[in-house]
Amino acid sequence: MRTVTKMFGRLAVCLFVLLWLPGSGFAAVSGITPFVMDAMKVLKLEKGAEDLGVLTNARYVRLGGKTTEQYVPVLEALTACSIAKGNLLFFNERPEESLLVALANRKTMQAVVIRYDGSQGKSKFLSLKDSDIQDPEFFWNATLGAAGKETFHIVSILSAWFANTPYDFRQCAELHGHLCPGILFGYFTVKGLLQKYPLLPGEEYIFIASPNECKDDAFQVLLGLTPGKRNLIVKPVNKKQIKTNTEMLLSGIILKWSRSKQQGLGIVVGIDSDAIQKVTKVNQQTPRNMKILAVRKLLDHLDDSADFFTAEREFPLSKALKEQLMQAGTNPYVLLGMMPAATSPKTEGEQR
Repeated sequence: MRTVTKMFGRLAVCLFVLLWLPGSGFAAVSGITPFVMDAMKVLKLEKGAEDLGVLTNARYVRLGGKTTEQYVPVLEALTACSIAKGNLLFFNERPEESLLVALANRKTMQAVVIRYDGSQGKSKFLSLKDSDIQDPEFFWNATLGAAGKETFHIVSILSAWFANTPYDFRQCAELHGHLCPGILFGYFTVKGLLQKYPLLPGEEYIFIASPNECKDDAFQVLLGLTPGKRNLIVKPVNKKQIKTNTEMLLSGIILKWSRSKQQGLGIVVGIDSDAIQKVTKVNQQTPRNMKILAVRKLLDHLDDSADFFTAEREFPLSKALKEQLMQAGTNPYVLLGMMPAATSPKTEGEQR
């Protein structure tokens, strides 16, 4: 009886896929169905299983010039995963890339990655346990299969799901396209900022992203700041130009501004590198596989974000100083006296 019920359940799903949204290319959409169902068999999970999760770049990529949001309800129907349940995840991707779907078993830390072009597909099994990722050849071998160059994206974001991280944290990774130490540092900085420098009525945040790095995407998600709204100002500077405190990883400058009073408070914010080193060691030269393991260790400390947050400097903020700091062509750290003007980056005209 159970076998018969299961068979009818699968038939119902297939009928849903075949009849869903006539005229929207449902034949191509339904083509991914056998790959998804085979993946669940490999992972030994049934539809609606507690340990089943799905990660995809659907909604972001295009197939045959068409957007791919129509694949999302199909994946929901096949797996019973959803955003509300926290087991349907997405990652940002360039539109011209292939459609990718990764099904994962949280209990076994295994995944099956599907790459689909609208008519044909292929899949690859991956074991994502720490012991497997420690293998220096892990990423090399994985990229040869269906996961391809997106292997790091898939492994890192699934790591966040394995650790049952908060939804807003996974949103940061979704926008950025993968999870890395920079996204973690941005999350730590914003959460520490909200705790130690909360907005008062009538105030707003403006963030000067300098240096501009991965962490800036966390500010966009968690604070709703964007360059288009002119409350996220991007000012590239190199690391030598901001080497003012070797014990701190500078994130940038927060302007806590009151429009009604036309004044505010400025805070140079960053991450306490000593606190990070107590948990794990990671730097730009760290291999990808070890970066993932470092990230996994830090995921256990998301509730302790304020412990990693550091305010290098506070300063009163006038309207004139605010406009100077935000202005193009000015080094904000020179204006604040945190470095000599001679180290300020030269413009293209000055270099000539």
